[in-house]
Amino acid sequence: MTPERAAEVLGVSVDASPADVERAFHRRARATHPDVVRDAAPDSDAGAAFREALQARDALLRLRAAPARVFVDDLDRGGRPIPRVQSVRLMAVWAGLIAVAAFLAIVQAAQPLSLAEPLVRWGVLLVSALAYAATGRRVFLVLAIVAELASLTVTVLFASFGGLVALLITLPALLGAFTGGLARERVRRLATR
Repeated sequence: MTPERAAEVLGVSVDASPADVERAFHRRARATHPDVVRDAAPDSDAGAAFREALQARDALLRLRAAPARVFVDDLDRGGRPIPRVQSVRLMAVWAGLIAVAAFLAIVQAAQPLSLAEPLVRWGVLLVSALAYAATGRRVFLVLAIVAELASLTVTVLFASFGGLVALLITLPALLGAFTGGLARERVRRLATR
């Protein structure tokens, strides 16, 4: 239910205080509750009107519980707030952490194969983690996990201190990127409803 429809059902404004919403709901409930309306069956219009009043109250109270700056674009079709997604600055911090980790892993470790191998591996990790955070597409999540596991395998096999430190540095960045990606997935899912 949209906030406008909810306000119309309860007879209050969209920006009514929670106390006003509750008073309007109680007034409407006394008039529409199936137990109060004697000749109404539970499936009758009185039951539907009461359920509509419940939904209206919930929609308006949810709107009040949302952040102070809620715009029409920030609500899904049901009037629920859309989850916030990570900012570009935060993603830049994650990219910086992964880049520092890659530098440490490449400079401090003996390269068993060639210099191109860690550059490609860390590049895939960086791009896929940020792509998942930006788009919420699962394919990027899988690529980031595979790249991180490959880095872990190489580090364990060749026991380099720089590689171990690099893996520890990437953990917060990857967790943040994965959290951002999950928020993007929810936004995409809500947009398709």
